[in-house]
Amino acid sequence: MTRTETATTVGDSIGRASAPIAGTLNGSCARMKMRIGSLLAGGSVTPHPPAHPSPACTSASGSSPTPPLFPEGAGFPHLKELFLSLITMKDRDLALLLDRSPVLEVLTIIASQTDVRLCLISNSLRCLQLGMSTVGDIVVADAPRLERLLLWKTQRRRTGDNKFSRIKIGKAPNLDMLGYWHPGQHQLQIGDTVIEAGTKVSPSTIIPSVKILALAVHFEICNEVKTVPAFIKCFPNIEALHIKSLKTDKHAGKVNLKFWQEACPAECVQHIKKVVIHESKGSKNEHAFIKFIGESAQVLEKMVIMLCRESFSSLSEKGRHEKMKFLLAMKLTSKNIKVIHFKFPSNPTLWSFPVAVDVSWRDPFDLDRAI
Repeated sequence: MTRTETATTVGDSIGRASAPIAGTLNGSCARMKMRIGSLLAGGSVTPHPPAHPSPACTSASGSSPTPPLFPEGAGFPHLKELFLSLITMKDRDLALLLDRSPVLEVLTIIASQTDVRLCLISNSLRCLQLGMSTVGDIVVADAPRLERLLLWKTQRRRTGDNKFSRIKIGKAPNLDMLGYWHPGQHQLQIGDTVIEAGTKVSPSTIIPSVKILALAVHFEICNEVKTVPAFIKCFPNIEALHIKSLKTDKHAGKVNLKFWQEACPAECVQHIKKVVIHESKGSKNEHAFIKFIGESAQVLEKMVIMLCRESFSSLSEKGRHEKMKFLLAMKLTSKNIKVIHFKFPSNPTLWSFPVAVDVSWRDPFDLDRAI
């Protein structure tokens, strides 16, 4: 199955409570409709026990309101990519599914009907993607090949005392890409340390492998903004930084350039080459952050500010330039800067689930290029 075929099935399943699950056979162009027996309703290949190996299905997708318990002894020895949508799956069933898929490289869960809780122990998984789901606890306990941990329009947990979705990163030495991280919804834990405003950086709280980081921030909510420096410090080798500016009616204080200079030393952003501000609202708090990056990132090559249509479309071209003229006052540190511009996005800012897990796309957060 091509990625396009997989994505089409998932897209259809979001609109229906049940959909066929499609897969491919290695060594042929045949298609088959299959049921994942007791795991996924809606149609199925029954998982095969070791004594009766299954056809080499390498890609599957499906949906179900209530998948039953995984049959004992069943497994998917050839499954590499799995998309699940609109599921109600118990934690133990999801854990068992991963355990019985020894070569699984991509797991995408879209619109889960229950909180997603997962303790990830996998020698094969390269990408975990959660979209439009409530997230409970995600623990990356031991995932030596994990490269992408992707969150798209997730919501905080429905159940439990902790209102935040807790994501703990233990052993993930090849983690390259993380986001969108929302400090108002997600609680990051690295090892035994919860990362929050004022957390001091130590070797145990640093993940040097991450090169692409994406954050979703309400710039008008100071408690969220003050978490951002502590978060950035944990990823000292970021080369591409994406910030989605979220809409809010709250105005809980001002955060100026001095705050960023004191809370986030220049060495925290010394490797950043590209910065993209998505859905820019043009607020003073947002401008302070942009100015900090421009004046502190020593090897910055590209800065793009994608304007929010709701905030800027009523302004004339002259009005937009007036609102963004602060860019002209920036004292750029980098001698490598090639472009700084602001514009409306050429495409709707829709996330592409297939692109996000396609390793040939270096930066799926760059929506203008990814779609």
